[in-house]
Amino acid sequence: LAGILTPVILFGISLNFLLTPAFIRIEYAMPYIPADQYGFGKSERFEWASQMIDYLTNNRQTQYLTRLKFEDESRVFNEHEITVVNNIKKSIQKTLVIWHLSLAAAFILGLLAWAGDWLPKFRHGIKLGGWLTIGSAIILVIAFIIFNDINPNTYFQNTDTILRLFPIRIWQDSFLFMAISMIGSGSLLVIRLAKIENIAKG
Repeated sequence: LAGILTPVILFGISLNFLLTPAFIRIEYAMPYIPADQYGFGKSERFEWASQMIDYLTNNRQTQYLTRLKFEDESRVFNEHEITVVNNIKKSIQKTLVIWHLSLAAAFILGLLAWAGDWLPKFRHGIKLGGWLTIGSAIILVIAFIIFNDINPNTYFQNTDTILRLFPIRIWQDSFLFMAISMIGSGSLLVIRLAKIENIAKG
């Protein structure tokens, strides 16, 4: 059980960082992120992107996006974009619920391991989870390769606000970040717990 919970927890930690304005600010600072061809400056781009991320991580309804308007009173997101963003939000919310449940289950499991004097088995399960996390990251890399061949214009127009705020390169960087962070965190768990097991055996 600890082995199964570990990759879910590490995935959730990485996902939570992606859903912060800090990640978008870092992305916009990268020289390879293309500038908006239709007039958004960096500050305006960041403002709208932050509000969209805020929508994804709270309990607001789609009316929140509908009310967002530019200075000329035109809507920031059209109906198609709002539908897509709302579907993304539902998926993220479900994922975060699973993440919170996994954190709670791992905490309870750790307490039981401590009380029942089987912490070595618990640590071994977490180490197994580290390997599973690395394997999951490899799947993400495969998904990144597949996603890299997808043309976003199949789903959106170049003038759509979503593409203006989040060009394809940001989505690619998100996949790469998830893969790298999961491989890194999984590897650290495996190495650290392997050392603890060796010390315990010695």
